[in-house]
Amino acid sequence: MHINAVQESWQLTNGIDTLQKAISLPENKVQAVDYQLATVDAKNVPHVRTVTHRDILYPAGAAHLPVFLFATDVRSDKVVQTRENDRMKFAWLLADTNEQYRVAGRVRAIPGPTHLFHGGALAYLPPALRTMDAQGYDWEKKLVEEYAAIDGRLRAKLCNPPGGEEEERIKCVPIVAGVEDGEEKRSWERGLSNMCLVLIEPEEVIHVVHSSWPHKKTKFNIRSESGEWQESRSVTVYRSDKL
Repeated sequence: MHINAVQESWQLTNGIDTLQKAISLPENKVQAVDYQLATVDAKNVPHVRTVTHRDILYPAGAAHLPVFLFATDVRSDKVVQTRENDRMKFAWLLADTNEQYRVAGRVRAIPGPTHLFHGGALAYLPPALRTMDAQGYDWEKKLVEEYAAIDGRLRAKLCNPPGGEEEERIKCVPIVAGVEDGEEKRSWERGLSNMCLVLIEPEEVIHVVHSSWPHKKTKFNIRSESGEWQESRSVTVYRSDKL
């Protein structure tokens, strides 16, 4: 199955495709915020946690190549794990529409320009990220936009050192547009230096529909060279209440 057919059946990529449409539905408002992300460390030990969905990006002229984005603290274990193993998987359950998405692919962490990891070359970049780099996508601008968009208390969390006495910790970091100096400006910049974008480019998507009986599971894979999606399998799933 080629791009046009995939855009009809795997509604993920451009507002008309299944996940993008599903997460925009009012009944999925609560579940559309978070998904469960698994990474693997250098010892091949898996780690899973809940992350907050921020955005879906696309290279210019390539709406069939989505990149999922969330933001995190560059000091977190998950960022270290993305450097140790660039493969990951996340599961997104949308209970109100009775469907689930399991997305596997490559992950790339982009910290601020002052961080040691910034600009480090990766052994492999999948099609969407490779194309966005070639097109000159401004990741630093996106980093600042996402930092400004989060709550001031989350910016304070990025600003504060790990641990420490509670009374010594900054409670909130306000937006400091137009402020050239001062403690608030320094707190803003310190928090920004610990901000990290995490980009996920799917290579496999499994869509499970629970709203009908029997359940239906459809699997899609991307061709690494052409960047086209193929429907590789569609199966009927029977589930016993006794299992």
